[in-house]
Amino acid sequence: MSENNLNTILSFSVIVFFILVTIFGIYLIASVRKFINSVEKIETRVTELSDSLTPVILNFRFISDDLKSISLRSRSQFSKVEDLSENLIEKGSMLLNTLDEIQQAGNNFFRNSTNYINAVIKGFTSFSDKIKSRPALLKRNEDPFNY
Repeated sequence: MSENNLNTILSFSVIVFFILVTIFGIYLIASVRKFINSVEKIETRVTELSDSLTPVILNFRFISDDLKSISLRSRSQFSKVEDLSENLIEKGSMLLNTLDEIQQAGNNFFRNSTNYINAVIKGFTSFSDKIKSRPALLKRNEDPFNY
């Protein structure tokens, strides 16, 4: 092969190389455009999704604020109910203690009255027995002081 043929082949190779580089560049540009179009579609969808989610997120914020308010109010109400129940328990305990004291005082009064009545009855019975037995003693012995 001659130098001329080699130059022709080299020139032809360079032309083919530039044609291939040009085709590759065009393919690369087309691929980048497709990628950019896909990214733009994704960006559009994300923007639409973000726009549609913004009210939902704001609603969640309002809902969470409402739940927080409800929670605080329920805690306050629970605290009031707890204080009321503790107060009721305290008053109930005081009432039970008072009723126990009244019952003990009543029982003591009843026992004392019963003992007093029994003592009076026993005294009266003993006195009547002595009086009843005295005429018998007098009949046996005329002198009541002489035994």
